Amino acid sequence: FSPAPVVAASGAKVSAETALRLSVVYACVRVKSEAVAKIPLQMLRGFDVVKDHPVARLLARKPNRWQTSFEFREMMQAHIELRGNAFAQIVFDLAGDVAELVPLHPDRVKLEDLPGGDWRYQVTDAAGGRRMLVRGEVLHLKQLSTDGRVGTSTIGAQREGIGTALATQDYAGRTWRNGARHSGMWVEMPGKFANPEAKQKWREDFRAAQTGANAGLTPIMDQGMKLHELGMNNADAQFIESRQYSDNDLCRMFLVPPHKVGILDRSTNNNIEHQGREFYGDTMMGVFRRWEESLEVALLTEEEWADLRIEFDIAELLRADTAGRSAMYNTAITAGWM
Repeated sequence: FSPAPVVAASGAKVSAETALRLSVVYACVRVKSEAVAKIPLQMLRGFDVVKDHPVARLLARKPNRWQTSFEFREMMQAHIELRGNAFAQIVFDLAGDVAELVPLHPDRVKLEDLPGGDWRYQVTDAAGGRRMLVRGEVLHLKQLSTDGRVGTSTIGAQREGIGTALATQDYAGRTWRNGARHSGMWVEMPGKFANPEAKQKWREDFRAAQTGANAGLTPIMDQGMKLHELGMNNADAQFIESRQYSDNDLCRMFLVPPHKVGILDRSTNNNIEHQGREFYGDTMMGVFRRWEESLEVALLTEEEWADLRIEFDIAELLRADTAGRSAMYNTAITAGWM
């Protein structure tokens, strides 16, 4: 689920790891992962919260021996964002109840086809050992799927846009490393060097005089030499605008409003509030539903489906909004359902 880096048309190597070098990709992944992790996940019977079910305890507090519920969901959602799939082994106790959800890194999981159209999961551990798990032993969360078995990775599907952003970022780094001077320049010399060694020594001396602590200094030319610069500087080439477009394009790939990752050039107090509501209503509600249905199918029995359901407590979004929270309680009590 994490193939070797793919070289985009821009020449940049694109993979889950290289994409995280882009601050906007890192921020988008973190925003969506924390959004999944920070909202309480609960089991309900009607409108009553169920706390004594083994699965309810795992989801609310501690899904395994070393992670909190927040840490587990944050990591699993990050796997979905970067690789399109997230896996956890379902460990059962002697009574047949779910005892733990042990996360599996997608890089170490491989699907194997079985006769009849079914499949199983081959898991490779850190030491290289392999074991097989049947579908009933694996919680598999997947992003948009085209075959119903594996999810599509945003990084893989959008590698050209991400590759362009990586190449632009690398170009900016090289530009600043070279003293923010355009690399395309040539020197006109009326005569010629005595030999190739003299030419090489002059080139090295000139480079040393224009890099490091000397970057940006006016070069002193001798022997009648003239310095010519090629092309356009960064401002003329609208370099800043190019990076801004890439940043907004990355936000679009992950369905995250730009203001969520600190891009505020077109934001106001009014539209930020509206975009914030749209983020949870349009982007995160689909993510929440994916989690809820996957957990119910993987962790509850068919008999329990009719009586129990797993839901994110969306009302928790009002926790920091005192006025909205008060209005919600007033409406609920007045209507008689609280």
